[in-house]
Amino acid sequence: MAKPNMNSYRLKYNCDTYKDIFNYAVNTEWQGHKKRPTSKCQWKKFPKHLRANDPVLTKIDGFCSKMFIMKMEPRSIFREHMDADRQCGINVCLHKLESITFILEPDVYMDAKNTRFRKSLDITERVGATTPANDLFSEAALKADAGFVIENSCASYEEIEYEPSGIYLFNASRRHGVINYSYEPRYSGFFTIDKAISYEDARELLKDINI
Repeated sequence: MAKPNMNSYRLKYNCDTYKDIFNYAVNTEWQGHKKRPTSKCQWKKFPKHLRANDPVLTKIDGFCSKMFIMKMEPRSIFREHMDADRQCGINVCLHKLESITFILEPDVYMDAKNTRFRKSLDITERVGATTPANDLFSEAALKADAGFVIENSCASYEEIEYEPSGIYLFNASRRHGVINYSYEPRYSGFFTIDKAISYEDARELLKDINI
């Protein structure tokens, strides 16, 4: 029997305007990643008029500090990482996806110098809040991870099973990643919740919203 997802939650409301948002994403001009021109992932600010046309997104707007549309190129991987500027986020599925979004169980790290074991649950403890979001390979992150190795190279994971129009809260403080194995771009709504709000608290808040 499959375990229930402990680190993701589908809201009871759907995004009724997801097709309009998808059409905008497909037809808008994407400039590329300014700091990392070879990156296979881009973000574009979520247009206000598209938020205003959907009552659920209008309500969610009050919980979010940032709202973007995310584009992943075909046959690309968003490497395993933990977010430094948020504990949780919201994704909106805009079309049928040939991809997998995974959330890993906590890894056990070994201190290579002292051969001590410890759990590593929060990258912000080792990297700091100033590290760019999603940048596990920054200089600060590499220094923070120096001397530590993952004990198990094969780990269990949860999968977020997206359906078009679905709105999903997920735990961004756990290691997670995305594989787009399609030959087409992958588009999704990508919203950031204030860093002070934990996944558990956000879940309780969003469970109680009424439209």
